[in-house]
Amino acid sequence: MKTIIIWLFGLGFLLGLLITLLLRMWLIVPIYLILTLVTIPPLHNFLSKRVNLKLNRVSRLILIFLLVPLSMLIATLYGFVDGTTTLKKTAQFFADDGSSLYMYPSLYWPTDKGGYDDASKNPAIASDKMIFNVFDLREGYNAGFGTIMAPFKPNLRHEIEKILKYKPSKIFNYSDIVVFNKEVQKDDKRVFIQRVIAKGGDKVRFENGYVYVNGKKIDEPYLAKDQSTYAGIFYNQEKFIKNCEEIIVPANQLFVLGDNRMLSDGDSRNFGTISEDEILGYLPKDYQTTFSKYWLKNNQMKVVSDGDSNELLTYFNQIRQKKGMSNLTTSNDLNIIIKNYLKSAIENNDFSNIPKKLATQKALQEIINRNPIGVTIIEGVYDLDTYKGYLYLVAGDANSQEAQKNSSKFAFSSFRTEIDGCMKSGTIIATFK
Repeated sequence: MKTIIIWLFGLGFLLGLLITLLLRMWLIVPIYLILTLVTIPPLHNFLSKRVNLKLNRVSRLILIFLLVPLSMLIATLYGFVDGTTTLKKTAQFFADDGSSLYMYPSLYWPTDKGGYDDASKNPAIASDKMIFNVFDLREGYNAGFGTIMAPFKPNLRHEIEKILKYKPSKIFNYSDIVVFNKEVQKDDKRVFIQRVIAKGGDKVRFENGYVYVNGKKIDEPYLAKDQSTYAGIFYNQEKFIKNCEEIIVPANQLFVLGDNRMLSDGDSRNFGTISEDEILGYLPKDYQTTFSKYWLKNNQMKVVSDGDSNELLTYFNQIRQKKGMSNLTTSNDLNIIIKNYLKSAIENNDFSNIPKKLATQKALQEIINRNPIGVTIIEGVYDLDTYKGYLYLVAGDANSQEAQKNSSKFAFSSFRTEIDGCMKSGTIIATFK
């Protein structure tokens, strides 16, 4: 009976050795190696003969009771010190159209949704970027205790977690990808995938398309386009942060942004910081090697200008033709009218739907007098591809399509100026009856 118990101990330690090897927990590996050698009878007998080491049962039990707590202590330190330790529950999330749009190029943005990823040319791109594992922070959720525990059924993994009193750690770092729930409006709660830009106590500022955290411009190799971060993309609501104005992230909160900055309107610029408690799961930067191979080597922008208006119009008309709508035309007087409104809005910092400054009110009234179908001010200046992506979304939206059927004119303009030492810029896209 005693021999059977020792064998059970030995096999248990052997399993622990294999697990720690696979998890690369190198500080614990020697402990489980020693425990395996002294408890499995054939290995212990071999060791005794080779090194003349003889341990009786009492000595081995004392060694077990000393080393097992030590291994548990080290495992606890791993989880506390190293936020990327894989002794965590994992879960899979699917990059749906919304999240992939916000997080391109890290996540999959298909060509049939206006993106650049064509799975027909390389199916591996879709599989790598659409479904991904994150460390699961949902307490009590049967998602699995680390990838190494996969051979066990979910309910058994959950029991192991309860026995070990496992609690998910919440150690978030810059550039981690986080998955979280956020109520965008009443009774409309959605799952978002974004990137951690700043943490509690950090100072955040946007200037000339770049992000500054605690006074330093941060390096963002994952962006779809460099120099593409502006406070308010679409001015239809009050924004959490304004260009050239510094905010401080509250304690226990995170400031998050999407990688595809112009089209990522579901981030902290709109709904503010998120609580660490809202996070469902996260993927540390060190675990993003699959994504990083898709980061764009050349994401510099060739800034669009008024002279690109005809190319944008041609692209928009191509989309409209596919949807059975007539072509739009443009006229110089419409471009002048919308540019005056954009210029006044930027110079007076007056972007609300109902302008407060008299000059901006008059400029907007000039547009209204020309029967507009849609008018959108976009803060910042981007490249042609980015604006084409926006026009693709406009043409694909059902409500926008219905309105755009009655349009016959297209206008586009940009404006850029320095105000109080800060570069302010914007563009405006409009359609008219």
